[in-house]
Amino acid sequence: MTADVRDLGYQRGSGLRRPARVRWRVIARQFVADAWRPWWRFRAWLGCAIAITGAGVTLLCLPMSMSNDVFRVVNAFGSDNVLLAMSIEWYCRVALMASLALGVASIAGDAQTGAFTFYFSRAVRPRDYVLGKLAGNLALVAALVVPGPIVLALLRLGLYDSASEILDHADLLVRALAAGLTVAIPYAVIPLGFSALATHKRTALALWAAYYLVLGTFAALTARTHGGSLGAIDLPTACLSLAFRLFGAQTAHGRRAARGMATSAAVIALAVQVVLALIAVWVRVSRAQKHGIGQGG
Repeated sequence: MTADVRDLGYQRGSGLRRPARVRWRVIARQFVADAWRPWWRFRAWLGCAIAITGAGVTLLCLPMSMSNDVFRVVNAFGSDNVLLAMSIEWYCRVALMASLALGVASIAGDAQTGAFTFYFSRAVRPRDYVLGKLAGNLALVAALVVPGPIVLALLRLGLYDSASEILDHADLLVRALAAGLTVAIPYAVIPLGFSALATHKRTALALWAAYYLVLGTFAALTARTHGGSLGAIDLPTACLSLAFRLFGAQTAHGRRAARGMATSAAVIALAVQVVLALIAVWVRVSRAQKHGIGQGG
């Protein structure tokens, strides 16, 4: 089959003209809209995040007087904010699954389909593209991992016996917000960095999975066996370590490498990975804009 190309003549655009400073918002909204349409890209993982929050609410509401062995650990969780810290590891798992469907396929998918040519032929600057992708992905990941800890923190505050105790522990909401953002930022930015390293979605997925599952697991197991700060390379280990510090949790459960990790090591590891990912994204998009890269593979 062949297609006919017909010259329809030039027509001046009649749509709404937006200033250059808000173009990134259009890209961000389009990113969110594309993620919402197929149920498996975002809505499925939103359901998982809601289920995790529901499980946490159930555990917090269990009668603390239960002495059955089955609930002994649960009682310890509810008594000193351990449950709030331990829930972070589960939200990390949801963020990982969402990253495989959203962030890591984004930039590589645009390179594979030639979408860069479309973006930059319409006076979209590299910073508009980068900021739009970051904002859209961060909004989606934050929607998965931030509300849950806040809901659990609100319920935990409601379990105190008096108003004075609630006021004394009101900063628990701020710590819950910080714990959620600790997960949201690296899980939104770092997959985009791996997406920028490839021109095919499958290659980007393979790189991200190998980094997260192979290198991260190796680092966590090495830190668990021999100690040290190498485990900070593993994203869930670093996030869980910071959650333990934020909530003041002391537990014998969870990742051993996270329990013994220095706070500074976790912060530095996450910050370095996020910065490197941002550099990778910026370099990839700048080259695409300058050299016209973006042909489909």
